[in-house]
Amino acid sequence: MAVAGSLLGALMLLARRRRLLTPGTSHDGVVTALWNSASMVAVFILSIPLALIAPAVAPYTWLALVPLRLVSAKVSRRAAQERQQT
Repeated sequence: MAVAGSLLGALMLLARRRRLLTPGTSHDGVVTALWNSASMVAVFILSIPLALIAPAVAPYTWLALVPLRLVSAKVSRRAAQERQQT
């Protein structure tokens, strides 16, 4: 899971660098995709040692993705608004 999420992020960066994304793809969309990929990898990696310590609690760490995605959306919207103002 960690490798797949990391590769997804790397693929997004490579596609952006080589201009393979559709012209309508915004910078905010790319940042959001990278944030979502990185948060999934981070939660997965943190859940592994937690599963060794407290196996019953480890599946609940995946619920951390919900607030992480909400924060990501809020940060992206705020950055887009700041770019429009300048």
